[in-house]
Amino acid sequence: MNKLPKRILTFFISAFFLFSLSLNVFSYKSSLVAIAADFEESGEIDGYTYEVWNQGNTGEYDFENTINNGFDATWDDIYNFCVHKGHDYERNTVNSRNVKEYRIEYDLDALLNGSDIVGVHGWLSFPMTELYIVEAWGIWHPPGDIEGLKSKGTVTVDDKEYDIYMTVKYDTPKDRYYPVYWSVARNSPLEPDKLTNLKGTIDVAAHFQAWADAGFDLGYLDSIQFMVEAYRSTGCAKLNSMDTIVDISDKQVIGPPLIGFPYEAHDPLPVKDNGHIIDVDFESADDKINIFNSEEQAEISDEYSYAGNHSMFIPVQDIYPGIGFCYELDPYDLPKSSDNSISCYMTGARIFNMSDKDIQFNIDMIAYHEDSSKTEKAETIGKRICKAKQWTNIKDICFDFEHDPACKYKIIISPSWDEAADFYIDDFYIAYSNPEAIANQFVPRNIPGDLNDDGVVDSLDIIVCRKAVISSTGSEKIVTEGDVNGDCRSDVSDLVLICKYVMNISDVIPVSDEDAVLFFGDSSVYDKNGKLSFYVSGKKNNDDSQKTIIRKDGSMTAEWNDSENYYLRSFDDYTENHNSKKCNDVNIGYSANLKSDGHTDLMLCGTLINGYDSCDFCIYEGWTAINEYDDYTQPFCIPSNAVSITVNGTEYYMLKHKQSETRTSIEMYRKDNPLILGEYGQIENEINLGDFMKYWFEDEMVCDTVLKVGMYLESISSSGYADFEKISFSD
Repeated sequence: MNKLPKRILTFFISAFFLFSLSLNVFSYKSSLVAIAADFEESGEIDGYTYEVWNQGNTGEYDFENTINNGFDATWDDIYNFCVHKGHDYERNTVNSRNVKEYRIEYDLDALLNGSDIVGVHGWLSFPMTELYIVEAWGIWHPPGDIEGLKSKGTVTVDDKEYDIYMTVKYDTPKDRYYPVYWSVARNSPLEPDKLTNLKGTIDVAAHFQAWADAGFDLGYLDSIQFMVEAYRSTGCAKLNSMDTIVDISDKQVIGPPLIGFPYEAHDPLPVKDNGHIIDVDFESADDKINIFNSEEQAEISDEYSYAGNHSMFIPVQDIYPGIGFCYELDPYDLPKSSDNSISCYMTGARIFNMSDKDIQFNIDMIAYHEDSSKTEKAETIGKRICKAKQWTNIKDICFDFEHDPACKYKIIISPSWDEAADFYIDDFYIAYSNPEAIANQFVPRNIPGDLNDDGVVDSLDIIVCRKAVISSTGSEKIVTEGDVNGDCRSDVSDLVLICKYVMNISDVIPVSDEDAVLFFGDSSVYDKNGKLSFYVSGKKNNDDSQKTIIRKDGSMTAEWNDSENYYLRSFDDYTENHNSKKCNDVNIGYSANLKSDGHTDLMLCGTLINGYDSCDFCIYEGWTAINEYDDYTQPFCIPSNAVSITVNGTEYYMLKHKQSETRTSIEMYRKDNPLILGEYGQIENEINLGDFMKYWFEDEMVCDTVLKVGMYLESISSSGYADFEKISFSD
């Protein structure tokens, strides 16, 4: 089953947040002791799924599954710890509106002394929703003191009164907010530091009904689990027994009745040899196409066309924003994966932008019910720059959707809201894709050298290549339109290769051995062992205003535009074998060319451990500054107590912070900062981590085992370009 994200976590180093993902880093065992990574273990036993999670792996804890579907858990001096046990559901198979009965009978002994909660935790999909039914709580009353938060009503279930709330969380990978539904018992039987027996039945279906009555939108069951969650506490919980009684109807029993299914069930359309399922060439009428957000009728035009004789004209100029091409998608048309996991699709089209300037176009998907009381659910699945006064191929926009038979779906292509431009559209398509494409947002060119994607390599491709080479010469932009050999560059070598091929001097176009891959928008790449080695985020989903090229030798090139917060990470993670990598074995080498028009920091960061002790280090190799921070020779946050040190001829300011008895953080700032705001700068260094040990630890316990080390680039309110000709963390 494809699970919804459980946690989005950060850890703090100096004045900046360095984002870290939860990883399953150990095989499970009891009484695990703190290291600097999160711990998460999940599994299945006796028909129940369970999950144990400890943020930062702090403190000590123990967990054991027991008879009668129970568990026994203890924890001491943890930061954030939870145990969940219940049932998971295959994606989009059980609609919560069809839940006739769902009761969890439980018997729990608990001794709690902090911000702890007991009850039910779960996830719904379509819409993505997190849910809590809180039966008992400690010193913290959920959902907490949130400004403007008001109760959405009350519900009495089995003589117990609950307050209903809805809060909002942010989903970083999808760049969207999602709701959290709460039913919180008004009175809690828990007493701090006193063993309490909690026993009863949680009527989940009754809470679904209460949420529906409060106007909350319900989706499909993803997981429903009994939970104990603890925050900054020491305690224990023994679930003596648990039984779950579930009855799912084949009809809707919860919430206001939905209008019937808009489409009749039918077999999916066949997948063609090129992967296409739906092709619209605008040579004939099609009742599934229209103009979105306008009373104008779809107009087939013969004034412009990319292929054939016709295209569709979309009049947008001087009309309020949001006008665009619309395709109404019948979900039964698209084949689903055989195991009901994520089915991946791609869409695209040719766009002729009538404006005198390049404009960004949005590709959105909307899901909605014809019932006007239902709020439309919209997601931007991609963004592409369309060139002025010419055809632009916006292709391979990856997406997924829920195949909800009660919903209608639309794919919309329109200029961004702050732009207005009439445009023509031709060759719209929807194709089947593979699961990797939706994660990486990258699909390689089918035919090397076919730069205009017309299926052949000819003189027209030479014209495209020549324009791209001219555009890329001397520019600080990633230009791939002229890439012939697959190295994600447009240079003279590409022009030579394609000319030789078209003139029949060469029979083949040789492919580069760099294994370069281009990513649009936010992306991440894992190595063959499942460790994260590359991560980029600017809150841009499948957006070509943010591009990143990574190569097999570890080098990479990045471009970002108009990003509020931009993060680029490249690092090695030794967590799975953390006793084998010592500081003296880690030689960091890098060489980068960098330009940014906003505040930007380039850092070498990592985590070291030694038994229970840990150290987070951050070496600022360069920075730019804005506004009051305009002295590029002095980092703006260096206090007077910073000490100066010299490591292999390079001078640094150094600050050391004792976060706790077992945790230390180190900040270092390179004095010869080569970066200046808005100017192109070159920066490089060679570092052996062992050379820093005598400055970092002195007579204290030496943390000399490397857990993680990497190059981090962070930029605020900026556009920029970074070419890392070399990045290595080799022995």
